[in-house]
Amino acid sequence: CGMKYSNQSALKYHVRLMHSDLTNRLCCYLCPRSFTMRETFKEHMWTSHGQRN
Repeated sequence: CGMKYSNQSALKYHVRLMHSDLTNRLCCYLCPRSFTMRETFKEHMWTSHGQRN
């Protein structure tokens, strides 16, 4: 994807979040975004769509 990081830890975190297997992602049903972490998904639903839960 062209992203560059100053350390291996940051690179691994990026790969896990942005390039993980699509079958393990939480998909937003209101827009095309998807997430690997439940908390990030919940935050997206609240900030982008005004929905909690």
